[in-house]
Amino acid sequence: MTSWPSSERLWEAVADTIEADVLPALSGPTRATALQLTGLARYAAARGNDPRPARAAVLAGRMGLAPPVTWQEAAAYASELLVADRQQGYAERHKPPADAVRKDLRAFLEEDLRIAGPLLDTFARHGSSSVSEQSARPDEVDALRSWFSRALGQDAESFAVRVISGGHSRRMLDVTVGTRVCAQRFVVRVEQGGVFATEGSSEAAVMRALEGAGFPVAPVRWVEADRAVIGWPFFVMDRVDGEHDADLDALCGFVAQLDRLHHLDVEILASSFPERPATPEDGVRMAIDRWERAYRSTSAGRVPLLDDAAEWLRSHVTPTGPLCVVHGDPGPGNFIHRDGEVAAVTDWEFAHVGDAAEDWVYLATLRGVRVMGEDAWKSWLRDKVGVDFQSDVFKAWTAFNLFKGACANLTAVAVFESGASSGPNLLAIGTALHSRMLLRLSELIEG
Repeated sequence: MTSWPSSERLWEAVADTIEADVLPALSGPTRATALQLTGLARYAAARGNDPRPARAAVLAGRMGLAPPVTWQEAAAYASELLVADRQQGYAERHKPPADAVRKDLRAFLEEDLRIAGPLLDTFARHGSSSVSEQSARPDEVDALRSWFSRALGQDAESFAVRVISGGHSRRMLDVTVGTRVCAQRFVVRVEQGGVFATEGSSEAAVMRALEGAGFPVAPVRWVEADRAVIGWPFFVMDRVDGEHDADLDALCGFVAQLDRLHHLDVEILASSFPERPATPEDGVRMAIDRWERAYRSTSAGRVPLLDDAAEWLRSHVTPTGPLCVVHGDPGPGNFIHRDGEVAAVTDWEFAHVGDAAEDWVYLATLRGVRVMGEDAWKSWLRDKVGVDFQSDVFKAWTAFNLFKGACANLTAVAVFESGASSGPNLLAIGTALHSRMLLRLSELIEG
């Protein structure tokens, strides 16, 4: 062999070819997937060697550790240092080396974001939920056809399965089943190896409880826990037709429904969450603990800035009202409207019993920012539903939601690395989006 092209050049060629020759011929969800592949290729070309050994040496020198020190060892020591620093209190803490370590860690995050920029760009350009022309795998279609025939008690004389784009926690399938009686449309919501540390049976139980209380959700028909059917557990719900894109009129209806959700009797979820907080203070503690456990159960090691933030949250996040049903991911894209009404609120994987501020601040600072800015949301929510938080309360719950997002996003890269799903969106979520949220979180709590 006379030459050996670098891996960087090979990945650049992949990205260049997709952009020049493939993308112009595509549209809709397929084009969005191809865009994500260009981001993955450019990320692979740009990232170079693993920076963690050099970073471990920087932290070891900062903290006075004798070399050699692995990244896992340096990160664990840094976590203990930062947590202890928080516990000492701001008036008594020894700023060096804790503040210097925080500064180093934020610099590492900024470098990660620069390298992962192509992933973040293509993730941001990913389209909203829509049904593509892409069918599921033939073996999956056959297995689902047999399963639906058994579930309905009638042979599926016609059967079509199409992939729904836009989701991340679940793989979504649009299914049309024709029997001798009628044709019916369903959505199959399939787990993906524990993305966002959630599972479908609890989500389905929440939706059934809410439907029983008259809240607009897609009716859940069946829950299948046996992963042998198509490889992962799933549940099936009726397909609700309508629009996902939301104008201000649609948002008014959604905000009214979210406010209504927060005033439902939490006892309707008693069977969905056998371990629930007893007091509002318990609700705050359990929420922080939940996401700390989620990150630690999927991460290969400690993430010092997450541990640092968890300790900050425990002393700054306070309840704003009684316990209520919390959606956890509310806003545009997670509800369907039709004829001026909210037809269904969707994506209940983060639902729990907690504090309403989690939802309102999440809407204003994360999911709703493409519609209007944070200050505009504050004014709008104050006018529409009387929601108004003091600045320190708003900051604390903003930090909590960034913490929740950064912890949840780490699970996506763990699923990607395991091979359970090879979606480029999961890599983008677990690297670039995680780093962006964590950097913003760390800067916020230091400000």
